[in-house]
Amino acid sequence: MKAFFLAMLPSLIASSLFAQLPFTEEQMIEYSKSIDVKMLDPSLPSERLEDWLRSGPPHSEFLRWESDDTCDNKPDPDTDYPRCVHVAFGRGGQSGYFLVHIGTLRKGIIGPPQLYQGIGVQESIFVQTGWTERLSGLSNLLDQPVVTTRVTELYDAIVARHPIGIPRGSDKAMIWSFLSLRLRQQLETAQVCQDDYRRHHAKTKIDQKPGWLRTGIFVGDSKRALPLNALVTNKEPRRDGSFEVHVTLTYVKLPGFVPDNAQWVIIATVVPEGDRFVVDDVRLFDGLDTDGPSHLLSETFPGCDGPKWTGERINTRAHVALPGAHFTDWNAVNALRGRASEEEITLAKVLDVHQLDPLLSSQRLENWLRADPLNADHVYWSALGCNITEGQYGATPNPDGGLCAAVWFQRGNAFVEIKVSNGRKGMPGTPRLDYMKVDDKDERLLSYLMSDLDKVSDSDRLSDLPRLLDHEGAIEVARNLYDIIVEHHPLGIPQADDRSRILPLLSTRLRKQLQDAQACQDDYLHQSPTSDRNQKPMWFNVGLFSGEGELTAPGAELIDHEEQKDDGSVHVIVWLSRKGFVVPKSATSASSWRNWHVSVAVRAEDGRFAVDDVRIFDGLSADSPSHLLTDSFAGCNGARWVGVDSRVM
Repeated sequence: MKAFFLAMLPSLIASSLFAQLPFTEEQMIEYSKSIDVKMLDPSLPSERLEDWLRSGPPHSEFLRWESDDTCDNKPDPDTDYPRCVHVAFGRGGQSGYFLVHIGTLRKGIIGPPQLYQGIGVQESIFVQTGWTERLSGLSNLLDQPVVTTRVTELYDAIVARHPIGIPRGSDKAMIWSFLSLRLRQQLETAQVCQDDYRRHHAKTKIDQKPGWLRTGIFVGDSKRALPLNALVTNKEPRRDGSFEVHVTLTYVKLPGFVPDNAQWVIIATVVPEGDRFVVDDVRLFDGLDTDGPSHLLSETFPGCDGPKWTGERINTRAHVALPGAHFTDWNAVNALRGRASEEEITLAKVLDVHQLDPLLSSQRLENWLRADPLNADHVYWSALGCNITEGQYGATPNPDGGLCAAVWFQRGNAFVEIKVSNGRKGMPGTPRLDYMKVDDKDERLLSYLMSDLDKVSDSDRLSDLPRLLDHEGAIEVARNLYDIIVEHHPLGIPQADDRSRILPLLSTRLRKQLQDAQACQDDYLHQSPTSDRNQKPMWFNVGLFSGEGELTAPGAELIDHEEQKDDGSVHVIVWLSRKGFVVPKSATSASSWRNWHVSVAVRAEDGRFAVDDVRIFDGLSADSPSHLLTDSFAGCNGARWVGVDSRVM
């Protein structure tokens, strides 16, 4: 009878043996181009990502798609990584890129596509226009004006030519086009005033001569007039529609000293004029940064009354020399860092867990982690540097920062991170648990690295750690089940070797239901010995644990997360994926790849975790149609086949 049953399904069995082909970069890119933007940003109407970028609000003038195997992470050959596609775009001088998270390095395309860490737009690599977490914010950033081009061109010319005083000749011809009409007129007037001074005082030695004659009016006095490099670093909008553009200038490099170059900052004001932004003024600072005294380029010409030199109202301003380079004893700095690190790690190891959590008996944290029930091996300790301050010249002690440290360990596929601190150094501070997180290895692949401010602790009690680790047992039974489903693609009620692999992972209740369904199936085959059967059991054609049709043969599985339910069960969300045989070179639809998910209900039973039921969704959303595995056996009355109208499950 078993052979007869298998003979009924040759095509389905062939389908279950479908071998997944490796994903090529072309396939990854075609999949990403065809992603529905509504998946990436629910506020957008449905449209292919490539079409939306080209013809939608962004109206991108160029696009470049590249596979990014580890989503900009530094790869480790022994670790799986999130897999992304890198999408570069640009329009009208604004450009940027974003990453679309489409799966993992080893499993290929799997799980819901999502933006990976948002989108940045910039005028150049150092000048950021803005950043958005949502795809819908991209068009607004691309619409922003390009304001730094003339500033960059102006200071490139100054670095190349080093004009002193008001530019003349070829310097003027080069620089004038970068300036506003107002500033050009002011400089022309100042030049006439300077000429007037020379006519009347050509052979007379006087004290009250123009102060700008030997300065770099766009960069500063003395050595500042001879910058070796200029870098536009950022821009800031002002209420009147103008922008402030920051430029960092470099004079000299001194290897072995900190800083290894003498740098100072100026701020250029740019204003719209015609169809471009031009430099309207420049603020120069006496110091190396934007703190302290400063003056505007437009305030550089005292002693002039329009085109006439009067020599009046001159306030002599002392030249501010660039400070000498600071030498740092790096051996001493590194010794300080080493002592500070050892102090924090020592504190963490000897902390009394009873002080961290009154529910625990007194014991050193290091010993508690290695004892039952945790039995943590390969524990790694890390100082977090609360007791030092890193600055321009290296590290200095921070007596008010307290001590803080982190500890990591792995048990099975669970990764544990704990952070502790002792309050403020030199004061009676109570040791405290700052953060505790237990992640599954797959869960880490589906969520990008967050800043410490974004992290949410799993619990504020250290005594909860064994319970959190127990949930990994529920995840493992779901993972083990779907490892089997992905490798063997069983159809209908598991038989033979599939049965021996799968049944030990199931609860008593689910095993009993499958046993009854098997008896019902045998009864059906006994009642209907011929091949012409109009009302055959619907589960013959499906993967009970994965779905029907093309969902019977998933090519990869990935754990998303687990959810504790009020009835004591743990529901483990598992993503499944499958790709078609052929991907044409022309634009393909996302349907060439199927991503769907299941929710595996796991219960504790007889000292172990067991799968009690599975809800199978045929799409990415929790709102997509779904059914329970335990609802699959319509037509059975216990072990008897009573028949049911044929319909799609």
